Amino acid sequence: MKTRWYIVETALIASTLLGCEADKPLHAMPIASASPPVTPTASRAALPAVVPPAASGSSAVAAKGRTTCPEGMVKIEGGQFRMGAPYSVSPKSDYYLHDVALRSFCLDTTEVTVAAYRACVDHGGCATPHSNNFSCTWELEGKDDHPINCLDFPQAEQACKAMGKRLPTEEEWEYAARGGKEQRTYSWGEQAPSKKYSCYNNPGTCPVRAHPAGAFGLYGMTGNVWEWTASPFVKHAGWTPIGQWRVYRGGSYSRRFPRWMKTWVRNRFHPEEWGAHLGIRCADDLADTKCPEGTTVVADDPTRCLLPGEIIPKPPTAVASGPPVDNAPPPVMSRSPSFDADCRQYKPSTPVAYSIVGSSFAQRQSLKKSRGCSNRDVGPNSNSVCCPN
Repeated sequence: MKTRWYIVETALIASTLLGCEADKPLHAMPIASASPPVTPTASRAALPAVVPPAASGSSAVAAKGRTTCPEGMVKIEGGQFRMGAPYSVSPKSDYYLHDVALRSFCLDTTEVTVAAYRACVDHGGCATPHSNNFSCTWELEGKDDHPINCLDFPQAEQACKAMGKRLPTEEEWEYAARGGKEQRTYSWGEQAPSKKYSCYNNPGTCPVRAHPAGAFGLYGMTGNVWEWTASPFVKHAGWTPIGQWRVYRGGSYSRRFPRWMKTWVRNRFHPEEWGAHLGIRCADDLADTKCPEGTTVVADDPTRCLLPGEIIPKPPTAVASGPPVDNAPPPVMSRSPSFDADCRQYKPSTPVAYSIVGSSFAQRQSLKKSRGCSNRDVGPNSNSVCCPN
């Protein structure tokens, strides 16, 4: 299988935090093209029956006839909430602020573990994860109760389907993480992130139940690994999705700054991209669920309820192949001595801090690489980098 180099840890809060389009990812590593379908084996019968994903139509809910959530999942009571970053975060944050109404649904209590994913692979339902990265949990010893990672979008979607479930939508994910109308900043509440509450600023993943449960009794919604959602990336509420990007949520163990842990933060990848920072948590439908009062059923999507005047974005359209044309002026690089101590502590081989401002993310990355620097953090229009003396 051919591979191509791409970047895996995104470092922009996208439209919900800074009111602008998401930046590209950070640490370079090879990414394989989207995984081919797995041919079922004779032992596939041991897995739960494959169920069509919810997006296939409202009949998907009724087809299961499930009225209670199965073991390992928790019921998320439906309702209406305000999705996106609070306006106070940025004057532009309200671009993505919008009301969302949801039916009740089931969500995995924890991220899918290495052990659970291995069982799915052994039965022929799941594809072997990517593993040419030292942080991919698939081939690491003693990680059975850690989240599986290094999955591209087709692998993630296929795994949930093989388990008789589906990926949650972005709306469902945020609603669950924020405790519905509680509007939590972090899944555990309002306290600043620390290793007491989450697998945060850590050298690797943590066991899925290593920290206290947050909203709805869910574990690890903030930190550990980001989680794929079924949703295409939409820059602003009601817009048509941009290209073929898919949204993932939740922050990861490798993030060092609290803003990445906030429940409204969004990130995105192309379907064939993957990384050690990214795993899955599956959702499932419940039969006979009703939309909140004052909303109506969305005929072709049993997960959503339509608010008065709400526009459901159209499916993403195909985009031209090949790299984008970059005509931006060159970025400017200057010293940032106030971050020298941080570079010395976390990136001792590149102890001197600089700021790279302007241009595109791709050009800033190119300049960073040419100077032998590494990213310390990334914003919408700048990179904070650590460089050699």
